Amino acid sequence: ISKVTPTKIYDEGILKAEFSITIDDCITINDIKVIQKEQDITVSLPRRRNEDGIYKEIVSPANPEAKEMIRKIVLDAYETYLMLCKSFEA
Repeated sequence: ISKVTPTKIYDEGILKAEFSITIDDCITINDIKVIQKEQDITVSLPRRRNEDGIYKEIVSPANPEAKEMIRKIVLDAYETYLMLCKSFEA
């Protein structure tokens, strides 16, 4: 992953942030969401609701290692953003 960009940060609710990632400077995936559920924080890849009302991922990692890599990079970028915000508040 060559670039990680925060596109929107939320102050309230379970949706905490949205990111875009660029892979090898060739393809960009938008609308990656950071979601807080109770004590767990997770990353959700772009989804679309089908006619049955069921959400399906538009982009799916090819294997568990790729999924974990995306999760880790996006969460690291989110944590870095939060730390930078705190340092400006101090």
